[in-house]
Amino acid sequence: MNRKFITYNFQEIEEEVAFIMSRIKNGMSHEDYYKSVQHIYHHLNIAWNARAEDADGTIPDLDDPRMDEWKEYPKDMKLI
Repeated sequence: MNRKFITYNFQEIEEEVAFIMSRIKNGMSHEDYYKSVQHIYHHLNIAWNARAEDADGTIPDLDDPRMDEWKEYPKDMKLI
């Protein structure tokens, strides 16, 4: 498990959730809310799909060809 890469993605999620929480109470626009949730899903999907990749602790670049696969909604995740 690439803890460094997973941690990076969850830090991005944490920052975006904090942004939503600060803005939603004061009238966040639908467009900004959409972009924020999209950003959260982007990082959550990557954290899940790439969890077993590059176990050496590196953080792949956005140019990594695997990124297209990683950012997709997980095929092995069942919603509850």
